[in-house]
Amino acid sequence: MNKICYKIIILLLFVNSLPLKAQSSLDWEVEDGYQFEMSVVAFLNLNGKTLNSENDKVGVFVGNECRGLASLIRAGVEGKYYAYLQIFSDEDNKTMRFKIYDSTSDRIIDVNKTFTFKSGSIQGDLTQAYSIAEPKLLSEAEIISFSLQDLRSLSYSYDDSKGTLIIDVFDTSDITSLAPIFELTPLAEIFYKGKKLFQE
Repeated sequence: MNKICYKIIILLLFVNSLPLKAQSSLDWEVEDGYQFEMSVVAFLNLNGKTLNSENDKVGVFVGNECRGLASLIRAGVEGKYYAYLQIFSDEDNKTMRFKIYDSTSDRIIDVNKTFTFKSGSIQGDLTQAYSIAEPKLLSEAEIISFSLQDLRSLSYSYDDSKGTLIIDVFDTSDITSLAPIFELTPLAEIFYKGKKLFQE
């Protein structure tokens, strides 16, 4: 009996001495008692990469006071990750700031963007989520250059009214198997029939 007891104690001491992965100690907490609230459905983006872990978090702050806090959850038919924020305040039109907790790097990032509290309002939804990003995502992008692989004789233009790239090909080659090669402004993306095209 004593041998078994000693073995269990030694095993417990050994297990307790193993190094554990450090856990972030976020001290973000929303106090009770605010008079007004609003809602935001948002996605989080750091350095052009959309965050997609349920351990990632976003907080809304006035100075050092946390006024809203949410972890990402997977939602929608596309399975993207969103933050469902309830934000609180005692006054309308209060300027607030965001902080993002990136669980992969275990870092807190201050977002260089202010947010104005509007009591009772809802900003963002699953089809057009509010962007909380550092650095700020561009609302417009530019195609710097465009060509089709192995095809030299073409010109292109962009129809702003339709959001369409128009390509004129001066060769009788079959272009359906040619790969597009393009350069965009930083952090921009091109989609064709709902699928993202990757830059070469």
